[in-house]
Amino acid sequence: MMWRPELSFFEERSGLLRELEDAQLLDEFRWTVDDVTVKIGQFEGLRVGVNGATVYVMSPRTEGERTRAALEMVLERLKPRDIVLGSIHLQRFVEIHAPAAEVQASSAQDLVGNWMPSATAGDWALLLDGSSRLAPGPFQVEFGVVSQSEAGIRLSASIGRLESPELPFQPDLEGLPGCSFFFSWLWATDSVVSSEPMKEMMAVWEAVLSETDKLSNEVKGAYMTIQGRQEEHG
Repeated sequence: MMWRPELSFFEERSGLLRELEDAQLLDEFRWTVDDVTVKIGQFEGLRVGVNGATVYVMSPRTEGERTRAALEMVLERLKPRDIVLGSIHLQRFVEIHAPAAEVQASSAQDLVGNWMPSATAGDWALLLDGSSRLAPGPFQVEFGVVSQSEAGIRLSASIGRLESPELPFQPDLEGLPGCSFFFSWLWATDSVVSSEPMKEMMAVWEAVLSETDKLSNEVKGAYMTIQGRQEEHG
């Protein structure tokens, strides 16, 4: 989220860190000229600066409750004005029970085989701009099929067409599937927050998360339908 630049941040950040430590919401922190990055648990934390805050939850096994509590403390202490929710970046895996190389090649051929009949497609990724009636703001999504090793690289935001935020901590790489659809979602939720920032932020977050899960599963469902038809005619 973003807000009007607040000079009070510079006066309050030491007290904020002490408050987070007293609440056992501070494992470690990094202090720069313009912001403070706080690690809260192994895979979650937040960055707070003069003109906004970014929340990081980097494991599907983390609910983000402690980071949510820390953000509430930040908003209460800084009392920022003119808050805008900003963007939400989500990464999603939907497992496919088949060898990754085979799925990459067959799905690539399904996509462009008729466009390039003299070539053999081996892999692919799509970048799509769109919008949803059930979640605020437009989205961009990049998706494709990845192996387990590629999944780790994607999670670390080392490759990809979408601009990804710099990650202050390592993501959770445990239990990645051997083959999956990988989705990198960027939702532009630039709505102005009124008097209840946490309540409004959580409502937008839940809507975006629900729609992301639904749309990601729809892509896998469409792929499985195509594969089923081909097997019937094969």
